[in-house]
Amino acid sequence: KNNNGIIEISVPPLTIRNRVLSPEEFKIANSGSEAAKKINNETIIGKLPNGTKVELLSSINKTHFIKTELSNGQILHGYIAQKFSGIPTITMKR
Repeated sequence: KNNNGIIEISVPPLTIRNRVLSPEEFKIANSGSEAAKKINNETIIGKLPNGTKVELLSSINKTHFIKTELSNGQILHGYIAQKFSGIPTITMKR
């Protein structure tokens, strides 16, 4: 089974985190508050532009655990959230 895909979102870049946020944490993280800065500083490990190639390792609800290689050769393992704008976050390659 081919688990390779590419990131396709309407509003790039996509945040990749070192852990899954709870729904409450996700609301806080997008609030622009001091608490948001704390959560984001602790959990964001990178920003992925459209067209980033990813390997989908697993999915739980609306969160995907992925592996990707950055342009500088760094390998990231992390969590990305499914976007809700009608466009899936990851388009699987056939």
